[in-house]
Formats: sequence, C-alpha cells, structure tokens
Amino acid sequence: TGQSWLQLSPEERNGLMSIYAEAAREKITLRTVWEAYKSGKLDAAPMQRRTLAQAITETMEAKRAENLRERYLGDLEAYLNRFAEGRSEMFVDKIGVAEVETWFAHRNEALTTRKSNLGRLGSLFDVCYRRGYIKDNPILRISSPKLDHGTPERFTAAEAKTLLLEAKT
Repeated sequence: TGQSWLQLSPEERNGLMSIYAEAAREKITLRTVWEAYKSGKLDAAPMQRRTLAQAITETMEAKRAENLRERYLGDLEAYLNRFAEGRSEMFVDKIGVAEVETWFAHRNEALTTRKSNLGRLGSLFDVCYRRGYIKDNPILRISSPKLDHGTPERFTAAEAKTLLLEAKT
C-alpha cells in the first residue's frame, strides 16, 4: 500500500485525504464504505440534488399538474414553506427522520393535525424520491399518530328511524 500511495499524484493524495476527513467527521471508515459498495448496499450512481426550496417548487408544479383544488394547493404550499423556514437552501437529501421528528416536536399540534401534516410532508418527499433526489422517503419511517375516536354510538331501530327522518328534512 505504501508503493500505491507514492504512485499517486499530489492532487490524488489530496482528494483521497479530503474524502477520508469527511468520512471521519461522520464517523465512517473508508473500509465500511468500500465493503458496502462491494456488497451492493451502496449505490454509487450520482444523485441529482435539489435544495428544499427547489424541491418545494417542483412539488407544487407536480401537484398543480394533478389538477387538485386550489385551496388544497395553497394550504400545501404554505405548510411546506413553513417547514422550509431557515433551511430552504439545505439539500433535501440531508433531511431525514430526525429533522422531521424535531420539526414536529417543536410544534404543538393535535394528533389529527400532525397526521395530515405528515401527509403534506410526505407529498414533498414522495416527489423527491420519484425524481431521484433522495434515496428513501423519511416520512415512511415515521409512525403515524394513532387516533382514538372512542366507542361508536349505537342506535335502537326507533332512534335510527328518527335520525333518518330528521336528516331527510
């Protein structure tokens, strides 16, 4: 290996050490990366990158093309822009489960609201996944809140008849 090192140009050595330093900061060894690549667990295909702001723009274009209601589109865009505040220039592939969970932890939302807002963020990440900007959709790894709607009410035949007659008028 020493001979191989000596045969590298200064630019190649510098590039290799730069990659080594980046991996070390992430607590990843080059051996781990190489073994993952050899075993097929690492896709080395270059990924197109988009900032969160660009991804939101593309998501909204895609949703408008689906001919959805303007009110839904407006609500979706407003929510996604709130999510992007302070991180709009961050690459969308750097946003993972931890960032999304932190976002929800700092919001005082009812469970029903959180559930629908997970869907809104899911729309963004779904477009990003289908376009190859991210390797997986982090929303799919977040548990959806379980809603307790209580015990269903039961009606007698007479009560059901009264209800139906009242609804008819």
